[in-house]
Amino acid sequence: MKKEASKAKIVGYTFVLLVVIYLALLMGAMIPIFFWSLSLLAAITILIVNFLFRRRDAWNYYLRDLVILNFSLSVFLFAIYFFFFGLASGLSRPAISLGIPILTGIVITIIYTVILIWKRNIKRGRHGFNIALGTYVYTAIILLIVSNSLFVTPQNNPEEEVVTAENQILKLSLQEFYGRGTGHAVVAAETYLVDGEQIRNSILESSSSYLKNGYYTFSGLDTSSIFIQEKAFHELVNRFIEVNSSSHILEIQSHPEKGYYIDYDKQFTGGFDCPQQIWRLTHPANGPLVKLSSPAYDKKTGLVILFIDEGKKFIHLIKYTLGEIHILIRIRI
Repeated sequence: MKKEASKAKIVGYTFVLLVVIYLALLMGAMIPIFFWSLSLLAAITILIVNFLFRRRDAWNYYLRDLVILNFSLSVFLFAIYFFFFGLASGLSRPAISLGIPILTGIVITIIYTVILIWKRNIKRGRHGFNIALGTYVYTAIILLIVSNSLFVTPQNNPEEEVVTAENQILKLSLQEFYGRGTGHAVVAAETYLVDGEQIRNSILESSSSYLKNGYYTFSGLDTSSIFIQEKAFHELVNRFIEVNSSSHILEIQSHPEKGYYIDYDKQFTGGFDCPQQIWRLTHPANGPLVKLSSPAYDKKTGLVILFIDEGKKFIHLIKYTLGEIHILIRIRI
């Protein structure tokens, strides 16, 4: 009966720690900088304490507890290594150069844990625990400092962009909305629009307050204004719905350094069955999943209509002139 109870405890403790690991990864997704910084400080503190008391019997380690701790830390480190370095898509340069120390730490921890179980050597178990913590310290530092470099350019990234005003508008808009943060917007490679008729009505209804004497007047924060005839505006709205009646593959390059990653490989936007979805959600430099429409552009006035879905859905009215964009208004759908 005692052996069964002992096994039940081990299974129970292991299950609880695996749940904690999952919650830790989830927490790292919600508040990455705070979480990874705080966990890094905790790991360093424990390492220092273990070092100071390494020659004293100050810590009463139980073999069972060390085995569970070392096993759980190894699983946690491997989850980071697998998902953060995108091993589901094969080995990459960051996975080999930056990730090998993590894999080495995992292997050594497992070896010491096997020795701990086989020879009941608590000292080796403690060494494995410290190595696992040291590996996590390295991992957290890497993720905090160079996490941006883990976003590699997609393999199907267009070698040359199709130069059009619409593509330039998309690039400038993505950079304007997502290029100033610490994360990356992961953009679906195909254009997208929800119910066109609903959007058409929402645009016309929300813009009605800007109509006066037969002209729509949209003013931006920089005091730039656009005057467009009512008929021309309605035609632009209809054209926006028409060009988005079917999906199109984007023709712009992915630029992680500018804040947006076009997911031509469908590593992150391929659905919930895609392992990389977890990778994105737990990445320190993660950003919103974004779906774009094709823009509708009026060359006379420079007015652009663009739909962006990042969980919240907005229609943006943008002024595009002389290679620059100015956000005029946005309409919540």
